[in-house]
Amino acid sequence: MEWLWIAVATCMLTSRSVKGNDWWWEYEEGIRHYSQEALNKEFPEKTRPVSFKHPLFQCPDMSPSRTVPSSVEYVKAADIKVIAALGDSLTVGVICSFLQLQC
Repeated sequence: MEWLWIAVATCMLTSRSVKGNDWWWEYEEGIRHYSQEALNKEFPEKTRPVSFKHPLFQCPDMSPSRTVPSSVEYVKAADIKVIAALGDSLTVGVICSFLQLQC
C-alpha cells in the first residue's frame, strides 16, 4: 500500500511545473543559439567548406614479421599471439573459484 502513496505523490509532483513554462522557452532559446547555423556565424574559422572530403584512411602493414623481432621497437600487432595479465586478489579468487582450484 505504501508504494501506492509514493506513486500518487510522484504523479502529483511531476504534473506541476516548478518554473512554469519558462524552462521550455529557455530550452528552445538554447537550441536556437547553439544550432549549426548559429555556430557557423559565430565561429566561421571552425566550419568546413561544403566540398571538404576526408582523405582515404591508409591502414599500416598488418602482416606478421618474417623473423622473430629482436627488440620491442620492431614488434608488430600481428606478432602478438597471447595476451595475459596479472591482477589483484579479487581476480585470482574469481579465477580460482572458476577453475575450482585451491589457491
